[in-house]
Amino acid sequence: MTDLPADPRIAGDGLVLRRWQIADIDPLVEIWQDPDLRRRFAIPATTTPTIEVFVRDAGRSWTAGAAAWFAIVDPGTDEILGGCDLSDLDTDGPADVGYWVTAGHRGQHVAVRAVTALLDWARRDFGIEAFALELEPDNAASIVVATTLGFAPDGTERMDRSTTPARTLARYRLG
Repeated sequence: MTDLPADPRIAGDGLVLRRWQIADIDPLVEIWQDPDLRRRFAIPATTTPTIEVFVRDAGRSWTAGAAAWFAIVDPGTDEILGGCDLSDLDTDGPADVGYWVTAGHRGQHVAVRAVTALLDWARRDFGIEAFALELEPDNAASIVVATTLGFAPDGTERMDRSTTPARTLARYRLG
């Protein structure tokens, strides 16, 4: 278990990482109507109650020291640009990294800038050096992000059967 700070604001290159808030629910409902996000994350429907559960669960995981879920926001307007996270903080293995970007901010290196800030924070404040992530082999944009950050495929794949249809995920590691 990791003892996470109550309310960090992590400055990145032209963005800020902060914890998800109740005020984020309505914008997230709208953001997650994006067909690409729903397809990549295998989410059939996004409603106010499902986003409320997400924000509540993110808070619980944070309090338990199991995961740090962040909104990626514009530092001047607090507009949500995406999200990133570190999970598996309560295990002996590498910290699991996740990220996504809103449709209107893709192609602006938001994920690279945000995950760079996230990994720097994890290394500096918690001494975490090993990270992993899983990507669909056809997700070219996320693969570019991962390799730009220094992640490399470790040659393993798994079938994610929690989705319909099931999907293959390739594992990448750093450190």
